[in-house]
Amino acid sequence: MIALKRLNEVRQVASEERATKLEQRGFTRIGGSAEPGSRPVTEADLEKLGESRFDRMKAEIKNSKRGGKPKEESDGTGTGEPDRGDGEK
Repeated sequence: MIALKRLNEVRQVASEERATKLEQRGFTRIGGSAEPGSRPVTEADLEKLGESRFDRMKAEIKNSKRGGKPKEESDGTGTGEPDRGDGEK
């Protein structure tokens, strides 16, 4: 999508031809490009995105209720003991 602006009006178009017409009418390009195969985002796309985020959040909440503690990352030493901070294990 190509974004164009004139005063307080912003428009987005999908083709170079439409962008050129708007530029002739005083709009300036502020970003984007007309990529082949790109398409505007639809309501269905946004709905799918929202549903997937909701499902992911439900799974995270479910996992946090089970374990109680987050998983600790390994410090890479392979000893399985926490680092004491004074240089000794």
